[in-house]
Amino acid sequence: MTGKKMIDMILLGLNLLATLAALGVMLYTVILFERPTPNPDAEKNELLSSNKTYRPISSFKMKRIIINIPSTTTRLRFLEVKAVLVPFKDDQMAEIEKNKHIVRDTFLDIAGEMTPEELNSITGKIILEDRIKKRLNKSLGARTVQEMYFQKYVVQ
Repeated sequence: MTGKKMIDMILLGLNLLATLAALGVMLYTVILFERPTPNPDAEKNELLSSNKTYRPISSFKMKRIIINIPSTTTRLRFLEVKAVLVPFKDDQMAEIEKNKHIVRDTFLDIAGEMTPEELNSITGKIILEDRIKKRLNKSLGARTVQEMYFQKYVVQ
């Protein structure tokens, strides 16, 4: 306290006022406020109407690729990959299909340059995905590949 009776009373009053306001807000939100119940029929109709406008983008599924990875030991190391490429637009699927040999070659080049220790880590997998997407977009001449998902990823 400050020692001055008038200032102390004002501070005590403001403190009481702030406490009562916080208590009032809490009581209103916990006891008095009721969230409106959802209408199942309206929700169902809204979901069905939004489903008509949604059309997923098709994707390019790659065949299995087995890549020989350079290793410092005498043991042979391999990477087995099966991936799905998702283009930005549906009309870019034809471009990816037409250049699937470039896609395969890109996988072989980039994964062949990485070590087994890199490929066996989560960060190495993310780096591989990022490098492949960047090089494919550069090789195909436009931003074609939006996402890439690994269906199978085995480092042996």
